[in-house]
Amino acid sequence: MAIYRRFLWKTWFSVFSLVLCAILVFSSVAVVGATDGTENWAFVELRHFYQYTTSDDYISNTPQSFSPWWGVYFLNWADETHEPIVNPNVTLISDSAFSQFRAHLPWGYHDLLAPNVTDPPKYMWFWERNLLEGTEPAHSLTVWAFEAGSSVFAPGLSLERKVSPSIIQSPVAVQRIDIRLTIEQPFPESVNSVSVGIGAWWSEHVFTEFLAASPRESVVYGQQEVQWHIPAGQLEVGKTYKLKALFRVYKRVEEAVLYKPNVGVTVSYRTPQEALGNSVTLHHPDGATAIVSGENEVRWVIIVTGGYSLTMSKVSKILPV
Repeated sequence: MAIYRRFLWKTWFSVFSLVLCAILVFSSVAVVGATDGTENWAFVELRHFYQYTTSDDYISNTPQSFSPWWGVYFLNWADETHEPIVNPNVTLISDSAFSQFRAHLPWGYHDLLAPNVTDPPKYMWFWERNLLEGTEPAHSLTVWAFEAGSSVFAPGLSLERKVSPSIIQSPVAVQRIDIRLTIEQPFPESVNSVSVGIGAWWSEHVFTEFLAASPRESVVYGQQEVQWHIPAGQLEVGKTYKLKALFRVYKRVEEAVLYKPNVGVTVSYRTPQEALGNSVTLHHPDGATAIVSGENEVRWVIIVTGGYSLTMSKVSKILPV
């Protein structure tokens, strides 16, 4: 059970990341049908990723144990129709052995959410609610299925996190996070994107606020997070890339607090498509199929993606006097 709690930050950051991905994809897709305001647009993604999580400040290019998971995400994009997706539902078809399920819904987060129908290899979730349109996580649905077992491989990179100051003693402090990403070996040919992110999430000990990030190219940010998206072809083997961000940290307790934000890197590939209809079917090269549907016609922007992520988890604790 503990290993899935370590994924909790990742699932929230995935929702943020997926919304950003949707924005980037919609900005690059020629949405011809949307120009006359007659089509309701939605973004849907089928993901298969391998996740490694540690509390350490350094990850080396040595064999690590990754936990695999599947995710199905969709967002009712804000367009001129203002139409909801009526009674959305999700079906995942996979021969994988799953140990746990989770979901993020507009009407609440569910750490554990079993499918409504479990009939391996078919798993179905459905809700008698409408999904309203927008560009926020509140207008999206995500379900995750965690596979049993693990895979061991070297990530092809090393990652370092430095936080200054890491000990917050004054009521308000400006914290600097420095990241060093070194590309140690070539990525698989299918990889076309590398994302590096910081999640300075609130805790029972601190509030945080994003201030600035460098470099500014290919960066997107929210109130407590920042992420750089880099085409894999622009990265050179043997080169170290330096990224940094500033956050204002507000202490919520009297005592000194050790606080380090999450830092992670995702190596991935994605393939975009389009479809029109009440439902859409996504086929993943790793073997699973997802079906997303509603009761009304939708123009779907489809993404099939996969890869692996490495995460240095958040540290937040009161220090003894």
